[in-house]
Amino acid sequence: MGERLPGKYREGAVADCARAVPEGPSVAFTDGSAKPNPGPCGAGIVLRLAGSQRRTHIAIPLGYGDNNKGEMGAIHEVFVAVKNHLAAGTIPKGSSFFLFSDSLLRVAHLVKGWAFPKSVDLAEATVALLRSLRKQIKIVLYWIRGHSGIPGNDEADTAAKKGARQAMADLRPP
Repeated sequence: MGERLPGKYREGAVADCARAVPEGPSVAFTDGSAKPNPGPCGAGIVLRLAGSQRRTHIAIPLGYGDNNKGEMGAIHEVFVAVKNHLAAGTIPKGSSFFLFSDSLLRVAHLVKGWAFPKSVDLAEATVALLRSLRKQIKIVLYWIRGHSGIPGNDEADTAAKKGARQAMADLRPP
């Protein structure tokens, strides 16, 4: 189901999986936000480790940028969290990790090498981190349609907007 860009019939299967994620793998949903676009930008993450029902919601302010920076920033920060969990042993080596993103451009950049003309340093760092992590665990990236009633995606969207609001407060002069 993963690592290919979905056709119409596959999109429904991926959405069903995202609504009822299997308990085996660790899972993350990511989203980005910029209000206005470009403007204060944030990343949102919902992370659930394998064997747990607990979801961790993370809002990250990313300063000034566009929605694309927010989307890639969220994926990058998930990979940083995975690296830390691997080091701590809370994600076992050899396990599977599912990442769901509503950004087709970001998923296609990581899976198919599509161009990502903005935030090039961030994109390159994310690709390098993905390659490094794939030596230790199986990471599968899925594109899902945003705002389509997938709870993890909706929660990541809320966290991303919170991150953008935090960025707005950080960017205001004292």
